[in-house]
Amino acid sequence: PYPIETILRRRFGDCKDKSLLLTTMLRNLGFNAFPALVSTDYRAAIKDWLPSPYAFDHLVVFLEWEGKEYWLDPTRSHQRGSLENLFFPDLGFSLVIRPGETGLTEITPRGYDLCSTEVLEEYFVPDYSGAATLKVKTIYRGLDADIIRSEIASSSKTKMARGYVNFYAERHDKVESTASLDIVDDEESNVITVKEAYSIPEIWAAETDDSERLTVEFPSEYVVGEIMIPSTKNRTMPYAIPVPEDIRHDIKIRMPTAMAEEDSELNILDDAFSFQFFEKFSGKLTHLRDAYKTLDDQVSPERIEDYLRNARRAENNTNYELWITRDLYEGNVSSTSVETPFLINWSIVAVVCFSLIVSAFISRRIYRWDPEPLSPPGNLD
Repeated sequence: PYPIETILRRRFGDCKDKSLLLTTMLRNLGFNAFPALVSTDYRAAIKDWLPSPYAFDHLVVFLEWEGKEYWLDPTRSHQRGSLENLFFPDLGFSLVIRPGETGLTEITPRGYDLCSTEVLEEYFVPDYSGAATLKVKTIYRGLDADIIRSEIASSSKTKMARGYVNFYAERHDKVESTASLDIVDDEESNVITVKEAYSIPEIWAAETDDSERLTVEFPSEYVVGEIMIPSTKNRTMPYAIPVPEDIRHDIKIRMPTAMAEEDSELNILDDAFSFQFFEKFSGKLTHLRDAYKTLDDQVSPERIEDYLRNARRAENNTNYELWITRDLYEGNVSSTSVETPFLINWSIVAVVCFSLIVSAFISRRIYRWDPEPLSPPGNLD
């Protein structure tokens, strides 16, 4: 690190400079603090290495206070919350720089259970003419709040709002924002709440292969983007899973008429993650939920097939689609005279298609089967 005077004069620095500055400040305030070397790449694996300066790539601060140990990373400029709840990753072991220290100290990670993102999308479809409105509320906690706070600090509110509109424009044509981006930052609790509002002039889109049917999709990009699918199941090394991830995406759709459907739910519990999907119907209101949470940071090679099967099942339940007829869309029939709308559950579609393929394959094999005639019994004499 540079000398303290140089760091203060420049008003910026890397991890070494910031850790030296924080350690110096804490010591002058009467706290017991020391710089600490860590490896962000190899993490706990360095405990099996021979001593080497190349084992480390980052400097943090080790703090002892009231009988407890805390690990602080001063490069996390936008981290907020209480000392007890500050997020610190599981970096395994550290070499604390203090007199007489000759071994590694195990790091106690913090804040994993406090990291989460909750997204609520509320659609209001007053009739089947195509127009709809959308309200979005997103709550970030812990590390997720630190990340979004950093994004807010590095971008203008106008630019962020434009990016959010473009996000929904990928799903709905001609979507427009109807209110300014509302961001509330509770720094003490380290919780950020973001609210959005949109109008959707045309929520229904005609199918390319069937002009008499119009559809609308409600994908859960927030969840599907976190489900990790390895490119191959033939592995000799563990498959890494990013942690912590805890995302819940709720979609509420208020339609002009009630859905004639039954509630359903899917729960997947893998050693590496948990996943929940449900669809609930209450009159004109349809409530969907996709929830994903990591439980481990890796999948062993011998478990990769089970993990892949569970991950793909979860992935298949992250898109929801409704469709209506063109007659209903154009008002040629009364919405009260037919059961509307109609839903497509893509996990069921996948199962049905797979069953049809297997059945066709078996039928073809049976049709083409031409066995040799049975030989007559031998001479019993």
